[in-house]
Amino acid sequence: MMLRKRFAVWVLLAGLSLPGLAAQESGTAGFGLLAEAEKAYKQADFEKAHASYEALLEKHPESAELHYNLGNVYFKLRKPGRALVEYERAKRIKPRDYDINENLSYTQGLIEYKMDDKRNWYLIQWSRLMGLASWSEVVFFPLGLYLVWMTLLMVRFTTRKDFKFLALGKPVFILFLFSLMPLGWKYWDQKWYREAMVVLPKAEVRYGPSESDKVAFRLVEGLKVRIQQAREDWFLVGLVNGDSGWCEKKNLEII
Repeated sequence: MMLRKRFAVWVLLAGLSLPGLAAQESGTAGFGLLAEAEKAYKQADFEKAHASYEALLEKHPESAELHYNLGNVYFKLRKPGRALVEYERAKRIKPRDYDINENLSYTQGLIEYKMDDKRNWYLIQWSRLMGLASWSEVVFFPLGLYLVWMTLLMVRFTTRKDFKFLALGKPVFILFLFSLMPLGWKYWDQKWYREAMVVLPKAEVRYGPSESDKVAFRLVEGLKVRIQQAREDWFLVGLVNGDSGWCEKKNLEII
C-alpha cells in the first residue's frame, strides 16, 4: 500500500504551498482547518477530513498537497475514481512528485478493466514526456528564453560591439521556437482536450445522448476518458482504444 506519506510531513508541505493562508483565513483559521483535517484523518473520520480538505481547496485549488491528501481520503472512503481525480490534479501541478506518482500508479493498478492504448506509439511517448512537465514550467521556460534573446538583442543594438556571448542569440532564439511546441501541446491538452474520470462503479456509454439509445459498452470506476463534446446532461467521450460514445455527466468528474 503506497499511502505512506507521513501526515506531519505533508501537512507541513501543504502549509508551505499556501503562502499567506493565515492572513487570508481570518488569523489562523486556515491552519486550524488543516489541523482539523489531520486530526480527523488520524481518527479515521474520513468524512470530516473530506469536508475540511474540500473547504481548503475551494480557496487554494492550486495546492498539489491538498489534492494529494484529499485523494488519500477518497481512497480510504473506497472511492477510487475520485481518488484518481485528485491524484491526477496533484500530478498536473507537481508532475514528478514521487508520492503522488506512487499513489496514482497503485490506485490505477486496482482497476478491474485494462484497456489497450491504440494510439500511435509516438503520440503515447510524447504524452508521457509532456506529463513530466507542469503547465507553469512549459510557460516560464519559453518566456525565460525569450527574455534572454531580447536582452542579447538589446545589448547588440545599444553597444554596437561584437561581444562573443552575443553569438548565443541565434541558438537561444531557435531553442525558444522549439519550446513553443510543448507549450502549444500542453495548452491544447489541458484547456481544450479535457480529460475526465469515471467516478461511479458502472457507467453506461450509449450510441446517442439519450437513455432511449442503445448501450454501446460499459465503463468501470477509475477509467480515464477524453471529453470530445458536451450536450445537456451528456458527454461524448473517447477512449484510448478508439471507442467512443455518450455518457451521462453524473458518471464522470473532469480532472
